[in-house]
Amino acid sequence: MFKSKVIKIFDFKDAEVPENLLRIEVDEKEILKTLEGIAKKHAVTVEPDGGIKAGDFVMVEMESSMEKYNRSNVPIAVGAGLFDKNFEEKLINIKKNEEKIIDVDGHAVKTKILSIKRKIIPAITDELIIKENIEGVNSVPELKDHLFKMRASKLKEERLIQISYEILKEVADRSEYCIADEDVRMLCEEELDRCRILSKMEGLVFEEMSEKELGARVGFGSIEAFKEHIRKSHEKELKMALVGMDMAKKEDIIFDERSYEGHIEEISKNESVDIEIAKAMEPFFRYIAFRYTGFLRKKISEYYGSKLQAF
Repeated sequence: MFKSKVIKIFDFKDAEVPENLLRIEVDEKEILKTLEGIAKKHAVTVEPDGGIKAGDFVMVEMESSMEKYNRSNVPIAVGAGLFDKNFEEKLINIKKNEEKIIDVDGHAVKTKILSIKRKIIPAITDELIIKENIEGVNSVPELKDHLFKMRASKLKEERLIQISYEILKEVADRSEYCIADEDVRMLCEEELDRCRILSKMEGLVFEEMSEKELGARVGFGSIEAFKEHIRKSHEKELKMALVGMDMAKKEDIIFDERSYEGHIEEISKNESVDIEIAKAMEPFFRYIAFRYTGFLRKKISEYYGSKLQAF
């Protein structure tokens, strides 16, 4: 396994996490927007007896000396501004079959309303909620509670990613280690070999890629810049893995050659590649480092997840 050792572990529970990061606020407007969306699905279109209102869809006949305003059967969504915002505003309160002269930039436009259609959105009711077929939800209050929990859960997940990322860095920085350069070089070489295999699968040669090709695949325009990046990132990854490894062993959780083989078989099956290619795509020490770092991340998420509160 790794020759590097962790000497002293900084307890992630002692990390200073601002109170505001542990507080999740669900925006009620998002819940209301969802309710409005449900109501809109059940909207009906009617032909009102009164005059035009903003939001109505009307069919208009116009006569004037201007080509745009000398047409029949012109559909206009009143208030949308898609035809002429000022003209649309002057249609307000005109009734079906009513004729009116409307001034447009000094030109008289004889206007007749051929039809008016209005979308009526019903009030949100328990009956509409039942039609949504949401398990365990049969009323407006139940749906609001359901939406609150769903949104809170998503926000918690996003917040935990943020918190875990920051605390992982703090654990890596504040713990003490004896890092073997050999381990860092090995992880870097595995990463480069992995890039070579993936490039070959695309019909490319990693070391011969153009700046644009490299940038699109590894985020850096040169091999040297990429090597410097992975050296720093893998050293930090190694530190987090060493902490995770120490914690995992205390719970008798071990990632080793046996678990690695099972993981490789799964990659081989899912990616439809042979075992050797799968191993090149996910080298052994990379797998070990990522698994133990993942274990540490999980422990951090579990601890701080219990402290998050949604309002």
